[in-house]
Amino acid sequence: MLLTENKKIDKLRLPIIVGICIITFLCFIRTIHNQFTIWDDDYYVTLNPYIKALSWDNLKVIFTQNITLNYYHPFTILSFTFNYHFSGLSPAGYYLTNILLHISNVVLVFFLANALFSKVEFVTNKGVLFISSLSALWFGMHPMHVESVSWIAERKDVLYTFFYLAGLIGYVKFISTHNWKWYLITLLLFISSCLSKPMAVVFPLSLFCIDYLLKRKWNRKIIIEKIPVFLIALLFGLISFHFAQQSNTITSFGNIPISKRLLFASYGFVMYIVKFFVPTHLSTFYPYPCINMELHVDMPLPTFYYFSFWIALLIVILPLYFTYKTNRNYFRIVVFGLGFFLANVIFELQFISAGMAIMADRYSYISYIGLIFISVFFIHEFINRLPDFKILAITLTSAFSILLAVLCYNRTAVWANGETLFKDAVEQYGDEASLFYKALGNYYQNNKEPELAIEWYAKYARLNNDAEVLNDMDNLYKSLKDYPSAAKCYGRLLYAGSNPSTTFLKISDAWATMGQTDSAIVYLRKALTLNPQNEKLYADIGTACINVQQNQNAINHYNVLLSLAPENPYYYFYRGVAKFNKGELKESLNDFIMPLKLTHNDAIPGAAFNMAVVFDKLGDGYDAFRYLEIAKNAGQKIDSAFYNSLAKKKDINLGIRN
Repeated sequence: MLLTENKKIDKLRLPIIVGICIITFLCFIRTIHNQFTIWDDDYYVTLNPYIKALSWDNLKVIFTQNITLNYYHPFTILSFTFNYHFSGLSPAGYYLTNILLHISNVVLVFFLANALFSKVEFVTNKGVLFISSLSALWFGMHPMHVESVSWIAERKDVLYTFFYLAGLIGYVKFISTHNWKWYLITLLLFISSCLSKPMAVVFPLSLFCIDYLLKRKWNRKIIIEKIPVFLIALLFGLISFHFAQQSNTITSFGNIPISKRLLFASYGFVMYIVKFFVPTHLSTFYPYPCINMELHVDMPLPTFYYFSFWIALLIVILPLYFTYKTNRNYFRIVVFGLGFFLANVIFELQFISAGMAIMADRYSYISYIGLIFISVFFIHEFINRLPDFKILAITLTSAFSILLAVLCYNRTAVWANGETLFKDAVEQYGDEASLFYKALGNYYQNNKEPELAIEWYAKYARLNNDAEVLNDMDNLYKSLKDYPSAAKCYGRLLYAGSNPSTTFLKISDAWATMGQTDSAIVYLRKALTLNPQNEKLYADIGTACINVQQNQNAINHYNVLLSLAPENPYYYFYRGVAKFNKGELKESLNDFIMPLKLTHNDAIPGAAFNMAVVFDKLGDGYDAFRYLEIAKNAGQKIDSAFYNSLAKKKDINLGIRN
């Protein structure tokens, strides 16, 4: 009878796994159509030259350098290399890979739960199937996991989890068979996980959780078998710390006391628990409780933070106390689940900050497995022990599962592109997420929507003195020919610590463009005092204006230059060119003649030739030919047809004059 029932259960496994995989895929199906974002996707993919060819030189860089400016994760970068080979810069292939890795992890969660709970003596085979199935389903479609799957740059999450879970299954196999082959496989998978994301260094703690669940006796053997695991963890921990220091991803708390850091960690712990059961109001960014991205020692925290430590303590102590008093088997499950959760979230509780957010959805990806196992186990126990409430329990569990699926599906839309992603944080946190004002400005600037870019940059500049943003605003205002608004950015630029010489040059450029020569001269003099090379840069601006037919702008700039350097023949020459282009022929002659008066300069041949062209257009063949001769004698190459044409016109004009 029992054998028949077990066969039925075995036959159910495959269709259940397939069904869970299909549901998970449907929850994330919209992700395939998402675009690259400018939130790390550029560092990892679109601007990463090392993924574009699988060469030895690129492999050397991938495995030895911090090319993404955050973590050491060569396997993750290597995975993008294969994506680029098949998909180029089409985002669909990258997102599909993330989804398939996530589905693979769903399957691994099923088999991990199956491997663990089949060895828990008081759980039946039917119970193991129930726990494995529901655990995999909830893991697959929990909304907190969307960030890890629908963000290309978080490939590291789904990839390191794949090796991590496979390593845990290998470890359970080693415990069951005592075959050291499985131990070596576990070590290799652990190393692969660390090469995908350094967060895998907590792997040894997860092994201890498994040891406790499976009632392994604490002895010398267990300690010895963990030594290589801890050595690997230590090695990758040191590598990770080295790269984190290089890229400044470890945020300095300055004088923030340990007590306040403990409150931050407690708040994060509590909120991860809350969002496991109530996964609403999710965000791409959860700011610290302060404005403007800065941590102030003297700033009081919101009231909830001061209670969060005690709430966290109760969350841990109460289930442990009650299960210890009532049922030691239940106590074992709770210790395992909470231990697994804590082990995998401990370094993300921001006691030592690794970013500007107090928590992040992606940090729940592996850690929630512990909470899922506890929750699903007790749902199963509730149904078994209270059959009168079986229908109610199944109904509530089904409703919660459907809710997770709907929220997960809806959450994937947030990651459609940079605009939807950054607005998600702004809509929830406003000025507290001012970093995303800048990100939206960058997004709209990249998409050539200058008005919207300025709007979001202005919101950011209202709270932050950022020279980069102010400089971008200046350039955007200029592109819209709004020079007065551009000029307003310059005082802020000086205050923001930008190069004063360059800023004064920009101010002079703006005043000259608006035709305010006197003001332009004042600021150009300031720029030249700080850096004499600015005169050439200013002249280059005038020449560039001529090249794009902004002739009046060029004239304005050369007016300023000639006020400071009235003996420079080239400034007269180029101002003459600008006047000629505007059709001010007689006025251009006054400029072209000046290089001829200022003797011994290389501008004479060109100036004389230009005068010949101007006189020709004015119908004065005699003077046109005269200046053409001056140009020729000065070394200017003359087209023979043009020379002969002017010679004839000279004779005609000479006859008329006579």
